[in-house]
Amino acid sequence: MDAEVNAKNVNAKNVDLVFHLPHIGLLMALAWSLDDVCHRAPRIARAVYVVAAGWAVALAIAAFAQTVLWSDDYTLFSYTVARAPNSSQARYILGTEYLRRGDLENAEKQFRASVELTPQLPEAFNNLGVTELQRGDAAHAAEHFSAALSHEPANVEWLVNYGTALLSLGRRDEGRAAVERALRIAPDHRRARKLQEAYKEASTGR
Repeated sequence: MDAEVNAKNVNAKNVDLVFHLPHIGLLMALAWSLDDVCHRAPRIARAVYVVAAGWAVALAIAAFAQTVLWSDDYTLFSYTVARAPNSSQARYILGTEYLRRGDLENAEKQFRASVELTPQLPEAFNNLGVTELQRGDAAHAAEHFSAALSHEPANVEWLVNYGTALLSLGRRDEGRAAVERALRIAPDHRRARKLQEAYKEASTGR
């Protein structure tokens, strides 16, 4: 049974837009001021227009470069981590992108860095556990699922992940307890029901 990845959605375009919005008023004021100057002093108008055209080209190039960064989360957060290596959130999101691409080695590296930087980031603990489980390391996966649950004990997906790791380890009593707790919270949860059946089959030796 597969473990569930936790993903955090970050809209980089909106973040960037909010960052730049306060500058719009300043630019408008500057434009009006230059227009007034050009009408009062026609001799410098040509120079102003040349400078403005140069700025327009430079801004167009910068906008194109920014669009490339926005193309996907992998590109954006690879860039972010390279420039802000102490950002646990950026490392967590980059790790999630590596995990989605099947690059388990780099995913684990980013998640480990994330939880070392911010031990209070349970999503990173969960995704580290998912990565380890996929690499066949159920023991460490169980430890990290448990760490995630210490922050959010009622998270059904993480309970099921924890139960999945414990089943692989043969720790059936603990695993059944995690599954039962998940089903008390979400009785119709499909993965929890499927895992419950897996525990029943393991108990009967099938």
